[in-house]
Amino acid sequence: MPYKHIIDNCFVNRIGAGGVSADCFRRFLAKGSAALSEITGSADQETQAILRIPEQHKDLETIQPVADQLRECCKDLLVVGTGGSSLGARTLCALSQTATPRLWFLENIDPDGVDPIFDNLDPKRTGAVFISKSGSTTETVGLTMIVLEWLLENTSSNAPSERCVAITERGDNPLHDLARGYKFSVLEHDPFIGGRFSVFSSVGLLPAAVAGLDIAAIRQGARELAETCLKDPASAAPVAGASLAAAFADELDISISVLMPYRDRLAGLALWYRQLWAESLGKEGRGTTPVQATGTVDQHSQLQLYLDGPADKWISLVTCPAANTGRTIPADLASEAGQGHLAGKALGDLLDAFSSATAEALAQHGRPVRELRLDALDERSLGALMMHFVLETLITARLWNVNPFGQPAVETGKTLAMSRLAGPKGRLA
Repeated sequence: MPYKHIIDNCFVNRIGAGGVSADCFRRFLAKGSAALSEITGSADQETQAILRIPEQHKDLETIQPVADQLRECCKDLLVVGTGGSSLGARTLCALSQTATPRLWFLENIDPDGVDPIFDNLDPKRTGAVFISKSGSTTETVGLTMIVLEWLLENTSSNAPSERCVAITERGDNPLHDLARGYKFSVLEHDPFIGGRFSVFSSVGLLPAAVAGLDIAAIRQGARELAETCLKDPASAAPVAGASLAAAFADELDISISVLMPYRDRLAGLALWYRQLWAESLGKEGRGTTPVQATGTVDQHSQLQLYLDGPADKWISLVTCPAANTGRTIPADLASEAGQGHLAGKALGDLLDAFSSATAEALAQHGRPVRELRLDALDERSLGALMMHFVLETLITARLWNVNPFGQPAVETGKTLAMSRLAGPKGRLA
């Protein structure tokens, strides 16, 4: 595997009363191993679609040419989607060092965030990818119509057909209707894969390919991780992670799960994980609250709480060795500042020192902490890590006996919002 799953500092024999007992962990590990076997053998179409998509190759032959065309004709690309239609793609694209085309993620509908983007783009060199599984997500459809109008008013009537793509279910839905009417391409959204599980489909891979990433390697990492887990469920890292989550909740009433990446290019991973964990498991009174943090920044904002506040959290650090990388602190200035210990140190040296020190400090304070340590910041490694969290979530759902698909409670807010929007322009009903 292209990452290590280090869980030693989660157990009572290492950190004291804040750790889970070996007996409790073993009990849930046995259940978790059985759960993974049940998941892989399940006839459920949603489960099988999620597990099998990393094995696919043929659809990449469709995705890559579409991405190449967008790269050729666009200086900027708007990626219009929200929630699972955006967070996975954003996480993948953060790996890219490619400058062109620039990707702009239109996720929210706050005018203060949306309007300035249009003011800084050339409509003649801007394209768009519109993403909504149902094709009827109000925020996405609304933004789609705004983008289309902007393109049509400032360029030719052919602009959408040349520089726009929709990813949605085929059929009668608003996004598909717009694509048909303005003659732009549609990539079919798998009807059995919900947005938060869709990162390995065209939803995540088309923007990633536009960003210049190796999308086959992303799938490779996910596929290899899944294959490794299925060969030996009892030793699988996602099984251990799910078993820890269940054991902490059961034995210690831990209700908060913190994910804290220590590389800026992984910051989006914590936001993607937050949705995956919360929407999949927060049902019928079950679930734990996922919290996003960033190292080292949140050592100066949240770490005090983690170390000395309520013992209701377990912390997952995501790291990748950075030693000897980045700019170096000049020896003469370090000496002048009385900071000789920093002389000649690269920024990556500081990052590694602080990430390992945070893990040790948490353990010394009796706070459970695990580390997911990537070998490299590349497509294969990130694909494997994201598949880890997908499997960990599905296994935890089995352990807690909740359905990981759908988000039925959210529909109440959508219905209320639609009733308010039914009034005249500028007025809520």
